[in-house]
Amino acid sequence: MLNKAEMKSVKLHIVSVTKNDEGESRLERWEQAKMAKKNGKYYAFYQESGEGMENVKTTLKWDAETVVINRSGGVENRQEFRQGVTTASVYKTPYLQIPLGVKTNKLVTGLADGKHRLEIEYLLSHGDAPYGEMKILMELEEQDEH
Repeated sequence: MLNKAEMKSVKLHIVSVTKNDEGESRLERWEQAKMAKKNGKYYAFYQESGEGMENVKTTLKWDAETVVINRSGGVENRQEFRQGVTTASVYKTPYLQIPLGVKTNKLVTGLADGKHRLEIEYLLSHGDAPYGEMKILMELEEQDEH
C-alpha cells in the first residue's frame, strides 16, 4: 500500500482523440491528482470530472512497458496497454456491461522537464466490432504544495 506522506500533488492534463466512422473528436481536460512511486512503478489517483463520471475514481499505474487505467465507482473498468499486445476488459455501468478489446500500437512513457508524459495509441473494439482509433496523451506536473 502507498503511504499518503509519499504522495505529491500533480496537475494532470489529458487529451484524448477518437477517430472512427463518425469522424474525429477531441476531448481535453485537467484533473487534480496525487502521485507516488513505489517498486519502480508510478501511480496517480484522481476523481474523474467528465460528464457521467462524477462518482468515478481512477488510478493510473505505469512503467516503461505498461500503462494500466483502473476505474471504480460509477463505472468499473481496468484497461491495460502494452505495445503490440491486445488486451480485453469489460466496461461495467449500473445498466450494462460492454466487452472491450484494446490493441496497443504505440506506448511511450517518460519524464522530461519535470513532467511525466504518457502517450498511447490503440485500436478499440466493442465485442468483435472495431470502434475506432484512439490516442491518449497524459501529462502530469508536480504542484507546489504551499
